[in-house]
Amino acid sequence: MVKFCIHAEIPFLKFEVPHLQPWIDSLQPSFQIKGRHTIRDDAMKMYKGMKKDIEVELQNLDSRICLTSDMWTSLQNLGYMSITTHYMNAEFNYKKKIISFTDVKYPHTGYAIEEEIVCPASTTHSTPSRGS
Repeated sequence: MVKFCIHAEIPFLKFEVPHLQPWIDSLQPSFQIKGRHTIRDDAMKMYKGMKKDIEVELQNLDSRICLTSDMWTSLQNLGYMSITTHYMNAEFNYKKKIISFTDVKYPHTGYAIEEEIVCPASTTHSTPSRGS
């Protein structure tokens, strides 16, 4: 269920809408909807597991990696930046993974951008958005 929620971008709060469980009951009476806190906790467990897998994969590479960054501003004038790693695996397949997605504090100076790039890249830690 968590993978579907993430893929479909369903807010966790939607699982507490009072009309959802009766509809689910009409499809499968024995299925009980998990609460938003359980869904959130399951999503964080999945995130931490995937993060660890990426860290292990990158540490065991025999090849070099390339980092790229992308930055944009939302309609609410909030700055966001992602860092993506690009590499070839042992089977010579091209791979790319987002290793960091974070908000960037205003003003978006070179120093502020540097802080967001250097901190996650130097520790190989990916971070969810600070608003999470």
